[in-house]
Amino acid sequence: MHVKIFKARTPQVPGKFTFLVVPIEKDADSVPANIRNKLGELVEFKHLDIRPGEKRIGANVDKILRQINKNGYAIQRTEVNIREYAMGDI
Repeated sequence: MHVKIFKARTPQVPGKFTFLVVPIEKDADSVPANIRNKLGELVEFKHLDIRPGEKRIGANVDKILRQINKNGYAIQRTEVNIREYAMGDI
């Protein structure tokens, strides 16, 4: 499925991000207003082709596809942790 991904502009928690995923032919306006309001300002982020069983960093593709099939959109929350290590710690 070819999808369009929007990123919520302001993360509620540092390092945690929320994305709205819709079929490519739809836009963020196709999502109910109460959902869009909870997400805040959305910025178009990227377009992707996703397939069942596919592995992607920070995304559960099967869950996204199920949500899109059920609701017409999916909400994906992702957490990014960056750690620094001294060379002797690795």
